Amino acid sequence: MTSVSAQVESTQSLTSILTMLRTLTEPTFLVHIGAGRGVGEMHTWHHWGLAQVLIVDADENRLAWAKQLCAQYPGWKVLPQVISNEGPEVQYHLASNPDEDSLVPMLRFNAIWENIRTVKTETLAATTLDSLLSVELATDRRPQTASIWCLIDCLPADLILFSAEQSLAQMSVVVARVVLKELASDNSMGLLSALLPDLQAKGFKCISVIETTHPAIGYAVFVRDYKATYDQFVASTQAQLQTDQATILQQREQLADLRLQFDRLVIDRDTQLEAVAGYSNNNEAKALELSDLRQQLTQMEAVLAETAQGKLSLQDRQTHLHDDLVRAEAQIDLIKELMFTPPTLQG
Repeated sequence: MTSVSAQVESTQSLTSILTMLRTLTEPTFLVHIGAGRGVGEMHTWHHWGLAQVLIVDADENRLAWAKQLCAQYPGWKVLPQVISNEGPEVQYHLASNPDEDSLVPMLRFNAIWENIRTVKTETLAATTLDSLLSVELATDRRPQTASIWCLIDCLPADLILFSAEQSLAQMSVVVARVVLKELASDNSMGLLSALLPDLQAKGFKCISVIETTHPAIGYAVFVRDYKATYDQFVASTQAQLQTDQATILQQREQLADLRLQFDRLVIDRDTQLEAVAGYSNNNEAKALELSDLRQQLTQMEAVLAETAQGKLSLQDRQTHLHDDLVRAEAQIDLIKELMFTPPTLQG
């Protein structure tokens, strides 16, 4: 077994560190997971008079002390719940030492606890810390800049914090009970070596690891690394600014192209308007010419109608004259016959 690289403190107390951290970043919301029987240095917050506290433990029978405290503080709440990123159901192991009940089978701890064993395994419902805090903080009317303290007094702390991907961003202090020595297991056991890189990547700095009465178990104290967070924010902002500047430059070039296209369209529009105006004038002239032609046509049709009427009258006269001529010729023939026919002799 090899020790983790974090420096282990044996002279400082967890109480003094928590008291010192409180002067630097007062918690506006504290969640204590694995609160157990309510004893130990991690419970130093009991007398701080905090506005909002959530006390969580898998065993409701161990939370009688918490219910008495919550009766004095309206903003405090007790919740019997298992928290893990593995769910919705998990195997919960009851240990021969009740203070060590956890999600880890006791067999894996035999390298550091020779006599500890699992006496019973139960299947319990589990939820994530994100889900839990989203419900509790939903009733908080203050701006979402809460300084959340997360105290984890059970194993494995890594499974609990892995379930807090969203709420970790609002946490300023994380204190976790961890296994300080590497153990031969591929499964999560609350090893400090598993928790340390994940919290560092999320902007936390491990300021102290305090050894407990068991040399292989300790408390790791993490504080939001505001300088690193600020530097990361500045770098991210500068990168975003460069991206935005490149985008603006590209948009300006596109705008210049659009303006050029617009100017060309304006010229095309003016040309088309001139052509349309010319066509309009031409159409008006054609319309006038057409109107004149229609008038001439009307006049010609009137003349033709009059001519046709005259022609009909002439034909009627010709017919009458012809009839008169025929009658006259008949009369002439009759007169001739009378004149040139000798009279009949009468006897």
